[in-house]
Amino acid sequence: MSKLIFAFMQAYGEDERGSLLLARSLRKFGGKLAYHPLWLMMPEKLEQVSVSVFRALEELGVQVHRFEVPEEALQFPFGGKVYAAAAAEELASGQADVLAWMDSDTVFAGEPSEFVLKENISLGYRPVMLKNISSLYDEPLNAFWSFMFERCGTPTDRIFPMITTVDGVRIRPQFNAGIMSVRPEKKLLRTWRDRFEQLYKQAELEPFYQEHVLYRIFVHQTILSATLLGMLDRNEMHDLGQHINFPMFLGAAPELAREAVTLRYDEFKFFAQPGWEQKVVLDGSFQGWLQAQVGG
Repeated sequence: MSKLIFAFMQAYGEDERGSLLLARSLRKFGGKLAYHPLWLMMPEKLEQVSVSVFRALEELGVQVHRFEVPEEALQFPFGGKVYAAAAAEELASGQADVLAWMDSDTVFAGEPSEFVLKENISLGYRPVMLKNISSLYDEPLNAFWSFMFERCGTPTDRIFPMITTVDGVRIRPQFNAGIMSVRPEKKLLRTWRDRFEQLYKQAELEPFYQEHVLYRIFVHQTILSATLLGMLDRNEMHDLGQHINFPMFLGAAPELAREAVTLRYDEFKFFAQPGWEQKVVLDGSFQGWLQAQVGG
């Protein structure tokens, strides 16, 4: 059994070069984990990469796995990712102790040993970057979060304070859906998919979708958070640490980028911005490699 499998889905409609960058960075900088299995999850009947990129991924040892997803969910913000994560988890069951799930805008700059979970840990997570629609820990629950916690069976005694990684706000737990390390046998991601399927179209959520687009954009993440809190005690969770999931595109604490193990750029057009290199302080060898990869 492989100890760790990495998996991702290319963002719907996003530049295919992102998938290549993720794969190349893991193989180049991943250390002892560099050549662990890497899966690209791709929806059935949807070609997300060109023939040339597909061949390049094959040469890097990336396996492409197809999964089924309802068309309406694929068209909903990040809906496809929920189904992709669940499919990867199901496929990894019996094949790996741990599945590292990530968004396709992830770049590896070092060995991601943080993803290898200790025996008593079922979830490795990072908090969300910004407050957005998070629930402030020191304020009463609003109707949106009350709905989520109630429908996902979240015990109130499992709700603990969490600090957003960029704006430093104290919130009730909201886990970043763009990077996670899970034990496949726990079925955390499959339960997330099931809850998402049950909830995202509920009439009770429509007023929030109408109030602000952020509710539509992040509803998948709130369902994930409420689901995980309902399934795991806090002592079964572990924060992967500030070196994981560093947001290049937000320009926060740029000096920390030098020590980052994984970084995020949000959209590939980030690298087309003049002077993007000055927004973060990267290790010299890694920065040179990254600039060469993205044409900087």
